[in-house]
Amino acid sequence: MKVLFTPLAQNDLANIYDYTLEKWGENQLRTYQKTIQNSIDKIKDNPKTYASKARNELVKFCRSIRAGKHLLFYVTNEECITILRILHESMDFKRHL
Repeated sequence: MKVLFTPLAQNDLANIYDYTLEKWGENQLRTYQKTIQNSIDKIKDNPKTYASKARNELVKFCRSIRAGKHLLFYVTNEECITILRILHESMDFKRHL
């Protein structure tokens, strides 16, 4: 299944990677990139995987899946998965979605 990122999600990802590189270095950046990719792979295999959670209280038909200290918020249709945002677990999800 195809995975698309909204411009906001692309920006989130860039900021996460920049911060991780600056704060923790290249090794941790590669580790975190793998963590995020593993979560994406899980939802590609099964968008309603047991590891995800329905988040209709935030956005209709939205689900989230954990990736380290972040959550990927996404919606799906028959053709693709769209990552809406990638937010740190401490953020106010409702405000940012």
